Amino acid sequence: MKLTYLAHPVGSDADRAANLERVRRWFRWALDEYLDSAIVVPWLPYCQNLAETPDNRKRGIRDDLAVLSRCDAILLCGGWLSPGMDAELTLARKLGLEVINRLCLGNEPPEFE
Repeated sequence: MKLTYLAHPVGSDADRAANLERVRRWFRWALDEYLDSAIVVPWLPYCQNLAETPDNRKRGIRDDLAVLSRCDAILLCGGWLSPGMDAELTLARKLGLEVINRLCLGNEPPEFE
């Protein structure tokens, strides 16, 4: 089984709450779409439990990259590449991980049953 890291934009502005709701929908979609993968979203609990501060963001990215370094693939979703996702993608490419780019699907995941 492949370990796949789900990358999605979060942001620090008014769209943050909406983005976090969207990532839940993408996660649910990915569970059905990638049956050969264990989908991980290690940054989500950080976003839900830590205030948006520079120190917390720095720690979150540090910890996320540590998890990503143990994965087999990265799944990019959410319609656009944020600065945090760019850092994740850079590391994934450096490590030779499989890159699954679904940014072209837009902000929302495709419909699923």
